[in-house]
Amino acid sequence: MLSQSTESISRESSSRQSAIAQLPRSQAFVVQLSTETNVERGQYAGRIEHVMSGQAWRFRSWEELLGFISEVLANTDEAASGLSELEERSGTMEQHGRQRKPNQHQRLTHQTQEERAMQSQREEKKNTAQGKPAVHRLILAVGLLIGLTLSATPATAQVGCGGIIGPNETVVLQSNLICVAFPGGLTLIGPGTLDLNGFTFQCVGLSTGIIVTGQRAVIRNGVVADCTFGIELGGSGRHQVEDVVVRNVTGNGVVVGSDRNKLRHLTIRGSGFNGMLVQGHRNTIEDSTATENGTANLINDREGFKIEGERNIVRDNMAVDNPGHGFFTTQTTFQMKMQGNRALRNGFQGFDVQGEGHQVRDNTASANGRNGFWLRGEGHQARKNTASANRETGFSVTGTGHQVRENTASANEGQGFFVANRGHRIERNRVTENGNAGIELNADETTVRRNVVLGSTFSDLFDANRDCGMNTWAQNVFGTSFARMPNPACIE
Repeated sequence: MLSQSTESISRESSSRQSAIAQLPRSQAFVVQLSTETNVERGQYAGRIEHVMSGQAWRFRSWEELLGFISEVLANTDEAASGLSELEERSGTMEQHGRQRKPNQHQRLTHQTQEERAMQSQREEKKNTAQGKPAVHRLILAVGLLIGLTLSATPATAQVGCGGIIGPNETVVLQSNLICVAFPGGLTLIGPGTLDLNGFTFQCVGLSTGIIVTGQRAVIRNGVVADCTFGIELGGSGRHQVEDVVVRNVTGNGVVVGSDRNKLRHLTIRGSGFNGMLVQGHRNTIEDSTATENGTANLINDREGFKIEGERNIVRDNMAVDNPGHGFFTTQTTFQMKMQGNRALRNGFQGFDVQGEGHQVRDNTASANGRNGFWLRGEGHQARKNTASANRETGFSVTGTGHQVRENTASANEGQGFFVANRGHRIERNRVTENGNAGIELNADETTVRRNVVLGSTFSDLFDANRDCGMNTWAQNVFGTSFARMPNPACIE
């Protein structure tokens, strides 16, 4: 009797060691089933994470779950044996996937092969009568084959590729994270926090970047690189992004698609499209730099900052060496504040300001390929801005009803100010050493008053209208002037 017990224990120990040897860590996965799972209907949904690599995926079917497993195993050193075993054992799911009570397992070890086959047939009939799908037992079989473990993911766990963070969860990266197209990038659901902790989230191939949904999510302190896009802010907004570098993405670096977000201390470099695209309203973008974006060489969408929404605040940012505009506001914008920004060496305008009712103050445009500032649209207020050494005009003022006061235009290759359309006020500006006219009017019903205009190559003051039309020139300081005859004295 003792001999038989010893032999039984020895066989059981050997069996355990053999089972452990067949469950390498490289084939271990963690699965969490969501509330959408319905076993009776064959519906499976949840999250799976590869233990060794940290790659993760959100699945909504059994096929997606197996697809992720196959993709990951194909990239491991033991891929061939793991996939072969998975295919072979899937056909015998009834034997491995059956749930057993502990005492029943002990009795089964003494059953003959014929008895075990008969019991398998009886349980199969029972499960079929109860409407239990075979796929549920296949899940258990896969767990035995590749070390599948069902558990919840801790709130502060290391996130993997394709992972979902939040809501009410904080993740702090502990190392660089490199993700391929499948399973893709990260999703952050606010309120939740992703602290990159100084590390890099890097994409390989066509992997997406970081998608933010919900409300009041936070991303901070790290690098996002080489993705199809960098960061996309959606949901209900009020998110925060700070101290993040986004580089070398194929689309837009950062997309602000929701409202009332705050972005600060960002550096966006080498995006295929715009450095930052702001589509939402009442956002604040400050102390950020967009440089060398627009690498896809499109006709449009190669700006440093492109703003489409209403009542956004853009201040103390820098746009440098972008092939399009440094800062570009579209016709849909309304009552935006642009203050303290700098546009340097961009291919087109430093600031292309469309829309209605913007406040443009204390900004600088220098050495841009076209105009320093182009004020289009209606009713903008431009004050205390500086345009210097731009390839064309310092300030091009078109549209209607702009108030342009206390600005400086110097050493631009074209006009200091070129003014067209109607209803503007050009007052108390300093315009010096420009390559064409200092202030040129092709407008009507415009007032030019108390400006200092000197050293222009062509003429300090120029009105293209006969007898100055309906324009008013008064109290300006200038050296030379020109107006269409017969009354050049209308300029003063």
